[in-house]
Parts: sequence; structure tokens; C-alpha cells
Amino acid sequence: MAKDLRTFIADCERQLPGEVIHITKQVNPANYDVTAIIKHLGAQKKFPIIIFDNPLNLNGKVGPIKLTMNCEISQGKSQIALGMPRSASRPQMAEKCLEMEEHRVPPTIISKKDAPVKENTMTGKDVDLYQIPIMRHHEMDGGPYIVLSTITKDRKSGIYNLSYHRMEVKSKNSTALYASPRHLWKIFKDYEENNLEMPVATVLGHHPAFHMGACYSGPFEVSEYDVIGGYLGEPVRLVPSETFGDDLLIPADAEIVIEGVLKPGGRVVEGPFGEAPGYLGPQRYTTCVHYKSARSITATARCISRSLHRKAINPGWTCRAKARICAAAARPFRV
Repeated sequence: MAKDLRTFIADCERQLPGEVIHITKQVNPANYDVTAIIKHLGAQKKFPIIIFDNPLNLNGKVGPIKLTMNCEISQGKSQIALGMPRSASRPQMAEKCLEMEEHRVPPTIISKKDAPVKENTMTGKDVDLYQIPIMRHHEMDGGPYIVLSTITKDRKSGIYNLSYHRMEVKSKNSTALYASPRHLWKIFKDYEENNLEMPVATVLGHHPAFHMGACYSGPFEVSEYDVIGGYLGEPVRLVPSETFGDDLLIPADAEIVIEGVLKPGGRVVEGPFGEAPGYLGPQRYTTCVHYKSARSITATARCISRSLHRKAINPGWTCRAKARICAAAARPFRV
């Protein structure tokens, strides 16, 4: 079985009894409920994986999507994610990460019928980001934010880049996306200078090793799907995206994938957000959302700026049935 968020949670339930808990009471992630719970537990030095079974989505309703927090918060959970013994020290874990980044594993491509993330697909007018339980993270946040890894592909070399970018949800089919002057920005500027829309996809929920690999900050010429394969210890299973086909491959075992484009010349005011103020970036339009059945999302708590705008033209999404969104609380991320 390919590694994903579900296999990781099952491993934690076996190896860390009592460290996976469910909260069945309704919570409103967009009104700081989840942030408050994580903050209070953190103050008590408690960092369990928390699965919110009945979070409200941005429509104010309980839907089929769960919200999972704290998957990487603790040395024990990180050891499980990296496939290391519980006796491993932090220096040993750091050395292991460096080894994984050097011993890369190329991805494999599977058919749509075999891809769990293709169990449900929304496109066009059916796309509605408000169906997802998305968090407000800090008191002064300008809106709910998605803060997980975004997939891009260099137009000339075909190299895949994954990096973390905060995205303020602006409407049911648009978000802002902030890009600092690193790899994604470099790729986008090439598209923008040629007046082309840039295909993008954002992953909500996967095995923590996938998200760790997406933090890779090495040379631009390295495909980060290969690096993520090194972290997982197996090839990342990829599948053609719904909007762009083979031109943009997405992870087949993600819980939810949001496809879209960054628009050339598009800019929008974004924020505030509990980070750094005064950013600008390209406009993004969402084209498709994929999701698994019984889905669950992963997210990260983060805060003030002006930034990129992402919106949906012929919008859509794909996800697994009963998917889960997974979120790590109050952690900085590298891009």
C-alpha cells in the first residue's frame, strides 16, 4: 500500500497509543476554534494528533471533510514519518533527512482509475472552496488561509517544484497566493513575461514525509518529486491533473488537490496575515479540485501582507472519498 496520511495515522495509532484523538464536537476553524485548542494544548506541552470529525466549512456547515492537526509536532511522530527507530536522536534524524535528499527516488505515473484522489472531482461551476474547513490562524488575519505545498513545473526544463505559500481564500473559486523571490516566483515570472497562465496545484493532506520533502530548499534543477520519493522511501505515485493532463502531474494519494492557474499581470491585496506585511504577487484562478472519499485535510497555522491572487476559471477539484485535511500548528515553513 502506498504511503499517505491514512497509513501514517494508522502507524501512529499502533506505535503511539493515546497520541491520536478525535474531537466530535462541532468547531469553527474560520473563527479560531481550532487555533485556540492547539494553543491551549501546546501551553500544556501536549501535542497529540487531533482529528476534528465535525468542523464547519466556510459555508458554516458540517461537511464530509475532517480536519487533522499536529501530524509532525513531536519527535516521536517525526520518527514514525521518517521510518526511524524511537531511539533516534535529533542529530541522527537531521542526518537521515540529508541522506534522503541525496538518495532520491523518481516518481511513478499511474492511471486515473487507480488514483484514490480521483474518487471525486469537481470542475467548472461545481467548484466551491467554501466546502472545505479552512482556518483563520491569528487574531488579525484578513481571512481564512490555506498554507500547504503548491506544485509548479518549470516551462523550459520540466522540473517540478513544490513549496509552501500562504493562500487567502477570496471567493469560492479564487485565492491570493504569496510568492517570495525564490523558485516558484522564478517559474511564474517566465510565464508572465510570455503572457501565459501558469498551471499550479495545491496539496491538502498527504503523508508527513511528503510535506517534509516539499520543504527542500536545494538547487532549482532538482525535481522535488524525486526528493519527496527519497523522504517516503518509495516513488511518489502521480496522476495526470484534470485541467492540464500530463502537463502537470499531481500526487495520486493526496487527500485533496486544488488545481488552478496563476494569471499573468494579476495582483491583489491580501492579508493581513500573521507573517510579514506588504507583499504583492500574481493572481491565481482555480480550475479543478480532486479529493478522496472519506477525506481529511492537513493545514498549518500562520498572519499581515498584500499578495498574489488565485481564482478559478472552469474551476474544479479532486479528492478522495472522506478525505482529511491535516494541519500542523504554529510552525514556520521554508519555501
